[in-house]
Amino acid sequence: VMNDEAHHAWRPAPASSDDQTEMRFADMSGEERRQTQAEVEQATVWVSGLDRIQKVRGIRMTVDMSATPFHIRGSGYEEGTPLSWIVSDFGLVDAIESGITVSHVTLDSPVWEGAAVYHLEQSPHVLAYVRNEQRLFEIPYEHEGQTHAYCPDFLVRLDLGKGETLMLLVEVKGFETEKDRAKEAGAKRWVRAVNNHGGFGRWDLLLCRQPNELGRALGGLRRGAAA
Repeated sequence: VMNDEAHHAWRPAPASSDDQTEMRFADMSGEERRQTQAEVEQATVWVSGLDRIQKVRGIRMTVDMSATPFHIRGSGYEEGTPLSWIVSDFGLVDAIESGITVSHVTLDSPVWEGAAVYHLEQSPHVLAYVRNEQRLFEIPYEHEGQTHAYCPDFLVRLDLGKGETLMLLVEVKGFETEKDRAKEAGAKRWVRAVNNHGGFGRWDLLLCRQPNELGRALGGLRRGAAA
């Protein structure tokens, strides 16, 4: 059995009582709690199916493939820790930096995001990109005293020339509300931190409120780096 997107198929940590299970969600807001509980429930569906197959016919081997093989909050394991059965770790950003791209892009907005994809495909400066549609890349930020996750629309690897590249967090909707401005602040804080670290290449945040201007914005970043 080969499980693609295996981070969506796992067993929660055993709990000794219903109270202990409930404690996993105690510090979450209402919406976050509902979303996490749904993810935990969905994670067991496929695994339960494999259990039934194992019982009836037997399974010789199962291979899990995932770009984000980490335990999520509410799983009963420490959030962000790797799944215990990892053999090799080759993550999403590593795949992008290695020039691996997808052949199709799923869009929430065919007009808005479709325009952005068109310019990413047409730009001679884009080495690789991926739409962050499965929330494989998240940046924590604070809003009204609670921690949330900001998921940029696209991750883009940009050629700056002379052998230099730039990893971009691209947001094609821009930021307007107070919560959106908190996302922007969190993203900029993350960019500063990762650039100060220096071990993951150079990163930046690109806000593009008009997707038809994305190609021009990418070219401007490249010209600015060459100046």
